[in-house]
Amino acid sequence: MVWTPAHTRLFLEEAQRHRLFALYRLIALRGLRRGEACGLRWKEVDLDSHTLTVNWQLVQLAWQVHEGTPKTDASVRTIALDTDTAQVLRAHRQQQLQERLAMGEAWTDSGFVFTQPDGSRLHPQHVSDQFLWLAYLAGLPPIRLHDLRKEDQAEPGKLISIRG
Repeated sequence: MVWTPAHTRLFLEEAQRHRLFALYRLIALRGLRRGEACGLRWKEVDLDSHTLTVNWQLVQLAWQVHEGTPKTDASVRTIALDTDTAQVLRAHRQQQLQERLAMGEAWTDSGFVFTQPDGSRLHPQHVSDQFLWLAYLAGLPPIRLHDLRKEDQAEPGKLISIRG
């Protein structure tokens, strides 16, 4: 099954209410791989310049999570962010700061953009599981999370408007 741009739009509309919305938006509209999104750190995001740099990824081997360099040399790259995506990342940062305050000393300062509510790194499988759940809630046919980033779904750099 392949999603159309309309399917992707419906998915992103459903995902807007999820705490990892910004992650799914980056995968769908900017072409990040799951591991690249999970491995993204705030120090690699420049919201004033509307860019982020992919230097690392989290990979899952069996159930263990490891940090490594991206899949290929060409995968190390700087990605331009549109104004809306930069705003979504700003809102995500505020949400993360609120979670940090709520956790107090139990917060783990991992530096990752996308974390568990306690600040620890995400498990890539959790991201995939949540994706499938959100697609189900949106009434969409199941696809792999990786297929969300395919160029025939949402070309990196091509915007898909979403309501809300």
